[in-house]
Amino acid sequence: PLSDIIQISKLKENFTIVGTIGSLIKRKNYVLVIDLLLKYDHLAWVCLGTGEDEMNLKDLVKENALQNRVLFLGNRPDSRPYYSFFDVFFHPSKSEGFALVLIDAMSNKKPILLASLPIYKSILNDDMVFYFDLNNKNSLFEKFELILSDMNSTKLNIQKAFEVYENRFSITKYGENYFKLFKNN
Repeated sequence: PLSDIIQISKLKENFTIVGTIGSLIKRKNYVLVIDLLLKYDHLAWVCLGTGEDEMNLKDLVKENALQNRVLFLGNRPDSRPYYSFFDVFFHPSKSEGFALVLIDAMSNKKPILLASLPIYKSILNDDMVFYFDLNNKNSLFEKFELILSDMNSTKLNIQKAFEVYENRFSITKYGENYFKLFKNN
């Protein structure tokens, strides 16, 4: 909606946008976004999703006086257009199957800050995304700083992740694979 575009664009005038998309539940671990916002005053958070942890997150935002740097947009029927506004896509989940939001982030050529989970490491190498250790906040801050400070390295990571998207997850690749399967049966 136009109202979303206006709100996000206003934030982008003054802040680097960290974007999250997903259910607002404890397992998704979005409290770590608050830690990033508290450490880096040039950040803002655009959050798509709703869930049982939403009020807790909103309370933390309010307690820490971060309301001017956070947009809770709720659920949207199609989250893909929002990636264009994100400077960093953040996915701090404590456990997960392979998240489709990662495919969208890769296809939109966004740097991905990601909890180091075996499911992700089996698909995305360390030179494609920025993994942090869930049990070490300093690891989170180091990886975030790396994304912003070494743009050449970040661009290489983005390109390698995009190549994985094109070669494994794109609609074209899925179509080719389904056609081969259909043809062989």
